[in-house]
Amino acid sequence: MKGKYHLTWRNKFLTNDAKSINDMIDSLEFAVEQLREMRDAGVVLDGGAEEDYAVLITDNPKIADRFGFWEVEEEDDF
Repeated sequence: MKGKYHLTWRNKFLTNDAKSINDMIDSLEFAVEQLREMRDAGVVLDGGAEEDYAVLITDNPKIADRFGFWEVEEEDDF
């Protein structure tokens, strides 16, 4: 999996700091904007979204750096 990058996206805490419905809307709209930017840059969902987690992946190091992705480390087979 060398050259792959991932980001774990969590939905659970998106509206934690909201004090009003407008705050909730703003938080969710910001999350949608981030996901659209990632999608438009070629980021894809790895598998599906389970519970409140989703793993987003890219193989482009510039995109990974832009969005704060982590490089996937190869596992050694012994």
